[in-house]
Amino acid sequence: SKRIFEADERDLKSFDRLAKLQGEYQNLLAISVELLSALEDALSGKMMTPDRLESLVARVTGHSIEPKQIDVSRPKTATGFMMASIQAAGMQALKDAPLLPSINYDKIKSDLKRLSERERVTLLQALRWRLTKSVAGEQRDAVISSYIEHDLLGCDKNSSHNDTMSSNLRSKAELVREYTARLYNAVASLSKGRTYLCSQHVDLLALLNEVLVTEKGDSPARQNVLGCVQKLSLSRKLQTVMIEQGMIEWLLSALRDQDSLSEYSLHYAAALLMNLCLRSSGKRRCVALAGEILKILLELIEHDDLEIRSYVNGTLYSLLGEASIREEASAMGMAAYLEGLMTSSEPGLASQLEYIVQQLASDKSNDEDDALSEDEDEEDEEIEEDPEELDVDVDESIDSLGFDGDELTGERLLCENYLGIMTSSFSVTKPKKKMMEQLVVRDAPRSEER
Repeated sequence: SKRIFEADERDLKSFDRLAKLQGEYQNLLAISVELLSALEDALSGKMMTPDRLESLVARVTGHSIEPKQIDVSRPKTATGFMMASIQAAGMQALKDAPLLPSINYDKIKSDLKRLSERERVTLLQALRWRLTKSVAGEQRDAVISSYIEHDLLGCDKNSSHNDTMSSNLRSKAELVREYTARLYNAVASLSKGRTYLCSQHVDLLALLNEVLVTEKGDSPARQNVLGCVQKLSLSRKLQTVMIEQGMIEWLLSALRDQDSLSEYSLHYAAALLMNLCLRSSGKRRCVALAGEILKILLELIEHDDLEIRSYVNGTLYSLLGEASIREEASAMGMAAYLEGLMTSSEPGLASQLEYIVQQLASDKSNDEDDALSEDEDEEDEEIEEDPEELDVDVDESIDSLGFDGDELTGERLLCENYLGIMTSSFSVTKPKKKMMEQLVVRDAPRSEER
């Protein structure tokens, strides 16, 4: 069948890549042996000949050496040549990433409303791939800037396209919901994208919250909406709105059945819960839920994934700043449990647990810190650079539509059907950086992409 053929084809490509890697590995070993041999000769007093040095440099850099380009009588000419070769390769990589062709956004917006389910899904995928498969730097910055300039996600309230994207997120077609959510998640992965999405944050968060509540089970659509919300939780203003809209309560309901959650959902849920519980309003929201949230956190605190355990520890430390939650934790015998856990934990996690135990034994109130926290709503910038790899592209269920090899997808689809007339006039700028609360999780880093 077609799927078996495609699987065989993927296997062949994988074997080709493996063979190439094995060849490069053997070549690296051979160069290492030759370098060690040259070093041993030097230690024993044997002079390195120009021909041998040129041969070594040529093998390491992959470039042929012009006569007299390396002079053994002058120190560091060989290493200087190698460094220049590496820098030239890096510059060439930048030159190989030109700006992508402009596309007709008016036609795209119209088609996102009127196309069939199958066609909308491929268009949504192509728009996401243009962003996620672009080269980090000027090319990707141009793509996200163009999306914002043309209001691709309908964040302008006065635009009818707002209704189109909201309808796609609420669509009865599962794949349309999923691929719309994936596009939002990709845009939220970038600082400029989050700033753009924040422009209508109250309505957008209400819509995303609605999707989280109405999606049945841990579907790909819900996973990507959760990833998007977690990334938006970097904004303190949006944290406040999330808390007011009941996001903490939803997270607790999702985390009650941890076995039903994917690793992706578990990571992003734990990271989002910590970000919200760092806020004083989030801690106060948890007072009435203290017994339930402490029980859930204790179930997660021994999770195999160290990142999840770090999020849980951060959440616990913050919540135990509330006297009533400390009392609830003490009544549960948490101190003795955590002290026992410290003996079997990694040094870094053991140190975190020690701070939690100290917080549990403290009489100190976090009122001063909370007042500062509430006064910092204007401090809404980020301290981290955008990631080079965006975590939204794998485990796609689009194969279920049975595409054939002749069907247009990705950049081919955009260039064939939506090529623009002229280049956009936006300017490419680098995002500003500003200090932010260190504990806030920018993203739940994962090797498994979505």
